[in-house]
Amino acid sequence: MSSGIEDIWFLVALGLLPERLPSLYYQYQAVTHSLQTLAACHPVFGGKKPTNILDCAKGRQPMSSISLSLQDTSDSTDSLVSNGESTPNNWKENLRECWRSDLWSSFLGELLGSFFLFFIGVGAAFVNDGVMVVNALVFFFLITATALSFDLTSGAVFNPAITISLTLLGNLTVFKFVLYFIAQIAGSVVSSLMHSWVFPAATLDKYSHGATTLSSSLDVHPAEGILLEALMTFFLNFVVLLVGAIKDRPKESKVLGAFAAAATVAALILFGGAITGASMNPARSFGPALVGGIWDNHYVYWVGPILGSCLATGVFKVLHPAYSVKRDLVF
Repeated sequence: MSSGIEDIWFLVALGLLPERLPSLYYQYQAVTHSLQTLAACHPVFGGKKPTNILDCAKGRQPMSSISLSLQDTSDSTDSLVSNGESTPNNWKENLRECWRSDLWSSFLGELLGSFFLFFIGVGAAFVNDGVMVVNALVFFFLITATALSFDLTSGAVFNPAITISLTLLGNLTVFKFVLYFIAQIAGSVVSSLMHSWVFPAATLDKYSHGATTLSSSLDVHPAEGILLEALMTFFLNFVVLLVGAIKDRPKESKVLGAFAAAATVAALILFGGAITGASMNPARSFGPALVGGIWDNHYVYWVGPILGSCLATGVFKVLHPAYSVKRDLVF
């Protein structure tokens, strides 16, 4: 007993005990929070809502619906507020968001959808001798299929430029934007790696690994390429926002929205495919450029689509000033 007391005084003398107290307090707070979450989710433990605890853990019952009564003894402005409300810039809320399972299912949906879209869409050019009409039809069917398939999983964005637009509008949090961006880029890179394993080197060299480049026969200047990519992305993004981001549309319009977005991409490929490759998507251009080592005027396919996307977002907000979001995808 005396040895334990001596140890405590020794810690106090070294100044370590004051440093350990906050850690012990936050551990206690975390355990209390977990028990209260359990009680709020399952009726056996006194919860008012008949919600399965597994559903709660998977994020099907949002954390904001759980009444919390944790009291932080500090005067920090980012402490949790009871009844599920939180103060602005709440770092605890952001940290909690990082562990929501629906975020990671959205990430996986964007990764798989981007892979399917780029692997089949870009790879189709290798087997149809680059016929522009065929390429447009392939992307029309692909975008329709992937948009409807991954709609409930991630919103079926598959495009960093449109992801930026949704973030500016408030549909996506910054953390979700980062996840989507990584998934889209990774999907493009993996699809290009698969192309290098499936197709012979001669075919890949003939079509530059599917990389988007400015037309040399038309002597397209990089500034002209940026302008054209910006205009095409503006049109595509604007159509996507009009048919997909307005919440008061009936659910049946989702099918028509997928067809509208797919038809827009097909038409723009027919219009600008022979000039810039009609990328309209930085991820679509990045994978082939990285795997094939083809970086000629690659910045065109980042600057143009991002400029067009931001412009489309601004025009959309002007036309729909009352537009509001719930900080999640509404596609």
